[in-house]
Amino acid sequence: MRKLTFLTVWSVLTIFHFSYAALPLTTDDTGIVDTGKYELELSFDNNKIDNSVKSSIVSISLKHGLTEKMDLGISFPYQIEPFHKKQLGNVSITLKFLLLRDIFALSINNDLGSSSYFLNGIFFYELPRVRVHFNFGYINDVQTSNGNVNYCCGIEYPILKIDLVGELLGNKEGIQDYLFGLRYRIIEMYFICLSYGNSFKNDNEKISLGLHLEF
Repeated sequence: MRKLTFLTVWSVLTIFHFSYAALPLTTDDTGIVDTGKYELELSFDNNKIDNSVKSSIVSISLKHGLTEKMDLGISFPYQIEPFHKKQLGNVSITLKFLLLRDIFALSINNDLGSSSYFLNGIFFYELPRVRVHFNFGYINDVQTSNGNVNYCCGIEYPILKIDLVGELLGNKEGIQDYLFGLRYRIIEMYFICLSYGNSFKNDNEKISLGLHLEF
């Protein structure tokens, strides 16, 4: 089996640089963690890239509510396979600011040690039975001045203790990827999730399991 380095695998899987969405969505929401509270998310991704390279990655994300309108998040991936001497990925830091309650938030993200930053506008609209989230983001490298625009749209359809979810992700070249899945809410602040994602352009398949806790 052809093998890729960790950085190559992770760059393929994170073409869309949105961070800290409620699992299993990549699309972020306007929600802010309550002041003084924590939110922990664990995910396991089983990936198949171009129908030949397989990888398994565990991701950990922890957020803390700083104020009623701001939270701080930290996350990092750990590659289980294929084996590489650098199993641990870059630590990522995100600050999110709620500017208009239940309408608009803004986040800024940086991988520690990186010269690039990611600015993401987060919009929310609620229909009678469906919640809609839209992200419009810009990633830029301050050293090279190279930038790229990303966008994605996620929907949630709640049915009792289950949320059916789906999303589309794109960039300046058009819509690239899709995902659909579900969440099962064990209790109000705890849920598990399962999702399937793939690309419209090639066969970059991803199956994910996740756990969400708030405390």
